Amino acid sequence: DVRGRYYNFRAEVDGRPLSDNELDEVLSKSRDTELVQEAWEASKQIGGQVSSLVRDLARARNMAARRQGYRDHFARSLALNEIDETELFAIFAELEAATAEPFARLNAEIDREPWTRHVATATGEPLNPRYFVESLAG
Repeated sequence: DVRGRYYNFRAEVDGRPLSDNELDEVLSKSRDTELVQEAWEASKQIGGQVSSLVRDLARARNMAARRQGYRDHFARSLALNEIDETELFAIFAELEAATAEPFARLNAEIDREPWTRHVATATGEPLNPRYFVESLAG
């Protein structure tokens, strides 16, 4: 049921449902800041429709893992893939330590760059997540 809802979901923008391709087109090419914001927010509408179902699935998955002797689904998945959780988190901590400062520098540099695609940013409005279109491949 959750998968079907995702497959059939159409974000509504400017009063009409859009396909994923149409939504990506608005997000990637529109110069209308208000339309981009509306499209970005519309792309998140599916969350409200499936959130309780996804939580129910996660609970069922965790319950099944506990019946098999694991703490939760995450621990089960790691164990079945022969991944040591402590070692994995140590690797993540090392990666975070190694990349935090370069990431902060790059992020500050990006924030200083003129962002002319959207008029609002040229007036000093801070960039919002909708400007970073996560669903586009390129």
